[in-house]
Amino acid sequence: MTTDLTAALTDLAQASAPPSSIDAARARAAGRRRMRLRKAAWTSGIITVALAATLTPAALMIPVDPSPAASDPPAVDRSRSPLVSRVEFGWLPSYFGAVSYNEGYHGVFADARGTEPTGHVGEFGLMPTVVLSAYPRGTEPTPDRLVNESLDLPTPNPPRWHQVPAPAVNKRPAYWVTEDAADPLNGGDIHLRWQVARDQWVEIHAYYLPDDAPKQEVVLRIAAAARVGDRAVPMPFYITGMPAGFELDEANLLRRPFLPGGPPWSAGLLYFVPGTTYTLGIGVSPTAPQEPSRGKTCWTVDAFDLCITAVNGVPPALDAIGGLEGLRSRITILGSDDRNWTTDVLR
Repeated sequence: MTTDLTAALTDLAQASAPPSSIDAARARAAGRRRMRLRKAAWTSGIITVALAATLTPAALMIPVDPSPAASDPPAVDRSRSPLVSRVEFGWLPSYFGAVSYNEGYHGVFADARGTEPTGHVGEFGLMPTVVLSAYPRGTEPTPDRLVNESLDLPTPNPPRWHQVPAPAVNKRPAYWVTEDAADPLNGGDIHLRWQVARDQWVEIHAYYLPDDAPKQEVVLRIAAAARVGDRAVPMPFYITGMPAGFELDEANLLRRPFLPGGPPWSAGLLYFVPGTTYTLGIGVSPTAPQEPSRGKTCWTVDAFDLCITAVNGVPPALDAIGGLEGLRSRITILGSDDRNWTTDVLR
């Protein structure tokens, strides 16, 4: 799966865009940037793009009354809740139906996907996408980088970004980030940045929106309804007695198939052992055919797959509990009904 997925994503990033108002060359360049930002996560077989557990498509269609200022939300116990959302969608157009959350090395964001593609490259549909991210409070955006761009994954020949004034969002300053100062919507690869409080900024990245949609109005309305504040995201499993010595690198929850024919949802945690090359991935999903992957061991538990991936060998920290089998015995799967999922993941 890893080899096939890598090749497919490479083809997608290098292919010409279908006929649309999106500039083809710019779309290819943006696709390469997006692939570089998430390539390690996509190809690991451990972590995929995350999806919120508690927001249903019906709930997402209800506009909310957003607060124009950030406030200190109730504290989240990070020792027990590994996946924490910094942002929430308050409104999305009806053609969106899936919302993802990711927290970790590859960014902290909510990722909404459309239900129907606006075009195709091979077998891959070009799905309308909106990525919502909040900068940490007290962090000023830099002119030459986007919110989830990693300093460890440099972009060859990076674009020169321009800041173009945008209509105020909830009476607060906003601007478009674009490669062409004469084109605020950046050829359909749209970036909007706005201030929610004196010390915090939020950013939207939207692409593959339908050509017949009023794109500027759609993005501004999504921005106006967005909410900012930490919230623990429920997950479909919990771990009793995770051994010491591991540090969390990534957490996510995906409630759509990652690839055609894949399970309808999946959840994952990715750990590393500081000072070593050991990594440990834990993934849960409804049962589906599993492709072999280096270091990956899977069990079928009722109607679910539980996979643990130790790419560079089993970390010695697991020896005291019986290795991978011992860790497996400490993981409880809560089923597919998200009403039974929990934020108390690490016990």
